[in-house]
Amino acid sequence: MFDKKQTKKGVQCQIEEIESSDEDIMLIGAVSNAGSGGIPRCEVEICGESVPFIVDSGAVTNIISRETYELIKDNVTLAKTSKTLYAFGQSKPLKMMGQFETDLCVNSKKVRAIIFVFNGKSSNLLSASTSRALELLHIHNINSETDLESVIKSKFS
Repeated sequence: MFDKKQTKKGVQCQIEEIESSDEDIMLIGAVSNAGSGGIPRCEVEICGESVPFIVDSGAVTNIISRETYELIKDNVTLAKTSKTLYAFGQSKPLKMMGQFETDLCVNSKKVRAIIFVFNGKSSNLLSASTSRALELLHIHNINSETDLESVIKSKFS
């Protein structure tokens, strides 16, 4: 069975990713908050605020919207960013306000991470590496059909 994560406000977040080599099968399963349309979401504490994030296993950076930044701006120092960020499949760069480093907390897990601030309205994205560090995303290597079967049985039995 999936390990349930209980957030500060009592929202459950369950996320499990099982990955294999190119020749094997890739199985991804996620149970997200009610009403999220199957998108894996979780509440993350930033600067004392509970902030909703999409857990994005394909994201390489953590991004928050300008609206979210306005909630916490008194507790962080925004620095210019030299990085150019692009949305998946887009050729135009995103307009970024800057970046800051802070602690992110889910349950008893706390990690230090860099957050980029998007100059617009969007969902907040939690990167794959931050999601793994917060133990929200788990990746298992499957080397054979037998391994895959045993992993599935252990999770769903």
